[in-house]
Amino acid sequence: MFYQIFLHDKNVTLDVVISMVDGQISQYSKVEKEDETMTKIIQTKNLSKSYGKTQILKNIDLTIEHGEFTAIMGPSGSGKTTLINTLSTIDNFNSGDVWIEGKSL
Repeated sequence: MFYQIFLHDKNVTLDVVISMVDGQISQYSKVEKEDETMTKIIQTKNLSKSYGKTQILKNIDLTIEHGEFTAIMGPSGSGKTTLINTLSTIDNFNSGDVWIEGKSL
């Protein structure tokens, strides 16, 4: 099953839909691909991020493969921007592992 959404009046087929609530992935839907040659572009294991005593990301496990279209959705304050900033190295994470194209951060 593919997820269909509209972005800027264009119909987009998504391979991965991530829903975040309170710093955790509440739903992670991934379409299984027949092509097993896809490479992991982004992978996290137990990724956590806190600001002071407030934990924003809690043990996030995530894999995004080359060629996938991914959407991150959730209410305000659920950790979407923190996840993107952490994956893009704009911000540091407190614990866990992140690999970008197989290279550990």
